[in-house]
Amino acid sequence: MRIEHKESKKIQKLIKETSCTNIPRKIVIRMGIPFIELVDCVEEEQVDIVIMGTKDRSDLAGFLFGSTAEKMFRHCPVPLLSIRERDIQRGGEALLRPLYVSPVP
Repeated sequence: MRIEHKESKKIQKLIKETSCTNIPRKIVIRMGIPFIELVDCVEEEQVDIVIMGTKDRSDLAGFLFGSTAEKMFRHCPVPLLSIRERDIQRGGEALLRPLYVSPVP
């Protein structure tokens, strides 16, 4: 099975599990340097806002080279909303809180 097909199936499953089936979407899967591919996709698809999750990793590579989220904050041509999942859960659902909202360029 090709990587793109496998990842697309994972995304479809996630959409179904989170009851986000009524939200318009387009699944785009690319290979390459993540933040470059994301910025290129934002420009090509003419999106209005980017919403992304963070993993809060603090390994040496992240320290030396910067995280994808950090690079997106610096290079994203549209507003970017970063969401971090909290460890505390209520009613079986994870609470999400905004981590950072970039200014409008």
